[in-house]
Amino acid sequence: MSGTGVSAPALPADVLANPRLGCWLSVTDDGCLGVRVGKVELGQGITTALAQVAADALGVPAALVRMLPAHTALGPDEGLTAGSMSLAHAGPALRHVGAVVRHLAGEPGTDLAAYVARVADLDLDLDLRTVAPADVASGGGLVGTDLPRLDLPDKVLGRPRYLADLRPAGLLHGRVLRPPSV
Repeated sequence: MSGTGVSAPALPADVLANPRLGCWLSVTDDGCLGVRVGKVELGQGITTALAQVAADALGVPAALVRMLPAHTALGPDEGLTAGSMSLAHAGPALRHVGAVVRHLAGEPGTDLAAYVARVADLDLDLDLRTVAPADVASGGGLVGTDLPRLDLPDKVLGRPRYLADLRPAGLLHGRVLRPPSV
């Protein structure tokens, strides 16, 4: 309880489970804000929806957000991508992450390159549980608007996108060979 008799809002469960800022956010080589969640695109458009949530939470245009692929060593562990719960779980976490970043790096303003530079200077080992931003609400108004699906160009053009499409170096295939009779 704070001195005003109002308790602080509870942290999203996925932030409590993955409190390190660097597992959620980074700055990409091309000067964008890289966002990583523990959910994968299975064709339902969650990458686009989560990009909208992240951009709103960070207060930046959607074009400045790069949704990075889920990565078990680098990103948050948010469990399964199942049950239509990806937005319900990852969305509040991204809103909190964005609010913490705005609290520490300031509001983006019009000089987005300067804002990205301020974000790049943040401590990626920061424990998100230790920062209580004043406002966790979104501000960009992107959520609920029509944003082109981020996953469709690769699908339409037949680019490798899913696990079954990957062919890492040294990949071996195996199968069971059975005799023609018992």
